[in-house]
Amino acid sequence: MRVSPYRRRESEPLDDLRALLQGRVFHVARLAALQSILEAGEVRANQDRSLPTTFGYLENGYFRNRGCVALFDYRAELSEQLEFYRSKCDPYGMASPENSGIAILFLKPAAHEDD
Repeated sequence: MRVSPYRRRESEPLDDLRALLQGRVFHVARLAALQSILEAGEVRANQDRSLPTTFGYLENGYFRNRGCVALFDYRAELSEQLEFYRSKCDPYGMASPENSGIAILFLKPAAHEDD
């Protein structure tokens, strides 16, 4: 697993980050969880609820309750409708300083290129 730090200020525009994510499949976790992910060598479902949630609530996490890891799939061409739906679950929302930042973990294209 390769780690490339990418830091930015909260006041900076997100256009370059959006461009980096477009066409990719990725997982977002709290930055505080990155070390345990790296040590495990994988992203694991938080089904036992031992880690704080990155999005939503621990009780009703759709993927977590099914033993799955949630992914963002940004491979589709961006349209107005798609941009509307993407805004409903913002991957950058937990990046604020009070949440200590996020880690964005990209899937290798070989893991999904047959989709």
